[in-house]
Amino acid sequence: MGSWPAASTEKLLWEPALGAPGGFGGHSRIGGPQEYEASIPALISDLSLDVPAATLSAAEEAGRELSRFDAELGHRVAALGP
Repeated sequence: MGSWPAASTEKLLWEPALGAPGGFGGHSRIGGPQEYEASIPALISDLSLDVPAATLSAAEEAGRELSRFDAELGHRVAALGP
């Protein structure tokens, strides 16, 4: 497997919303448009990923066990959150 592409960044201009005095929530000390650096995620949707059969099998089994756990005991642990 080759290396994954790196994420990158780009500089963009942020402008406070119209009608919002002082910017975000009215409490901003920033006056007017500001430049910021936005993240650009690596494009990986077209990459091929070779996963060993044993790993795929283990992941599928884990998924089945989680589904079974949710069906049988999910109501008891729902209050604990994700």
